[in-house]
Amino acid sequence: MVGIERPDGLDPQTVADLTSETFAEALASLATFDPAKGAARPWLYAIARAVYARHRERATRHEKAVSQLSHQVELEESDIERHAIELVDLDGLTPKEAAASLRQPHLQPDADRGL
Repeated sequence: MVGIERPDGLDPQTVADLTSETFAEALASLATFDPAKGAARPWLYAIARAVYARHRERATRHEKAVSQLSHQVELEESDIERHAIELVDLDGLTPKEAAASLRQPHLQPDADRGL
């Protein structure tokens, strides 16, 4: 892949990794290469395309997982804030006391959130 065509948005290290993986797969499947069926270059390009496709699949799965975890963390943070607001509004605690009771010392009083 290096010197052939670099897919947009890939850093040089990723390109080097994909190139290594391509040649490792080519060496591992060298016994299946039949020059009577065609030249080596298209065969190697096909391997490179498969390696890149797997890379994109992994990257997409990773991005989805990160997105889901980020959403989950946001929900957990909003639950903590909701509990803090309840402690302040319903139980009469100060925002500092509510943060301490929830073991969330990073919660700061914020008029917009009701804390």
